[in-house]
Amino acid sequence: MPKSIIFLAALAAIVSLAAPCIILKPAYSSVDGVVAQAVSTTSPAGNYLKKIKVGTQFAASVSIANTGNEIHDYTAVIEVRDAGGFTVWLDVATGLIGSAQKVSVSTTVPLDKVGEYSVRAFAYSSPTLGQDRRISISPVMSAPISAVEVNSIHQAGIYVPLYEYPELENQGGVWSDLIRLKGEHPTVPFAATINPSSGPGFWQDPSYATGTSALRSAGIEYVLGYIHTDYARQSAGATLSDIKGSIDRYRAWYPDVNGIMLDEVNSGSGQVGFYKEIASYARLQGIEFIVANPGTRADREYIGLFDNIMIYEQVVLPSVSQLQENTYFPEYPAENFSFAVRNISHLDPAYVADVIEQVGFLYITDDVESPADTNPYNTLPPYFGDLVAMLELPK
Repeated sequence: MPKSIIFLAALAAIVSLAAPCIILKPAYSSVDGVVAQAVSTTSPAGNYLKKIKVGTQFAASVSIANTGNEIHDYTAVIEVRDAGGFTVWLDVATGLIGSAQKVSVSTTVPLDKVGEYSVRAFAYSSPTLGQDRRISISPVMSAPISAVEVNSIHQAGIYVPLYEYPELENQGGVWSDLIRLKGEHPTVPFAATINPSSGPGFWQDPSYATGTSALRSAGIEYVLGYIHTDYARQSAGATLSDIKGSIDRYRAWYPDVNGIMLDEVNSGSGQVGFYKEIASYARLQGIEFIVANPGTRADREYIGLFDNIMIYEQVVLPSVSQLQENTYFPEYPAENFSFAVRNISHLDPAYVADVIEQVGFLYITDDVESPADTNPYNTLPPYFGDLVAMLELPK
């Protein structure tokens, strides 16, 4: 009998035997016991993944916490299922965990077939002496991952710094035009960053709550909340605590925000730990997509830590060679990178055709920064519809 069937049968027997006393506890439970808090998929180097190339390996990890005041034993189960619900990988780990401690349990998984998978994990602790065979089982945590061909089709998406107040009733306004164009080009990936007040601000704005809901309802894949990080200098308003607080406020006030855009990101290797902590915290809060904006070439350690890195933000169009230099071409997938350019009066279709192979997202606008208007991202360019249309894949 396969290892997975033997284990699951044994677990079913344990649960059946202890059924009258089972306690199913939610993650972050305050009830005494062992719980699974999060499951993640990463590269062997620890960078977060949503998809891998067929034939390569990735690490699946589950965070285990002891919410009680005594030492507990734990069993952590990590399972990978295919789209049909069949188990293709199963690993089981056991150990001891001290009071109020956390451990991370990992397994290395190969996927040899193209398809959609789910990485599932849970934990349980054995009956404690004197507690009548009680067993505590955490809910199943789950994370999606895709296995793709090495030469899968690349499609660049449109990125929009949506730094204008939401006025949905204003037909022809920035928000309304963005929603309309997504409807006209539903297959083009969209990512839009909102910025209520150099971040989430200090109270919920109903217009942003309504606006972000409208963006997601229109099919815009990623609605990001702006957060500045001051290049990891941790000055006033940009400490780790401040940044985590901003993530919390976006999640609480604007539940349709499913990503964050970290601005003023330090591009050197010396601050990787700072940004790893931010990324890990964001993932635990349910953030699906993280864009980091150093505005230039970033150290290799950042690639994969974020879902996308903005490697160029200027007033002059980057050449293909500049983009290739800043993306370490051809070492990494183009989806990992993006660029944004302003002050461009006319759109060159030939140029767009050249650069969309180099990045996952791009934005080009004619808006300018001036003493009278210091925000170069509060309008859409007159050629915005043409730009989006150029990102459509041939039928």
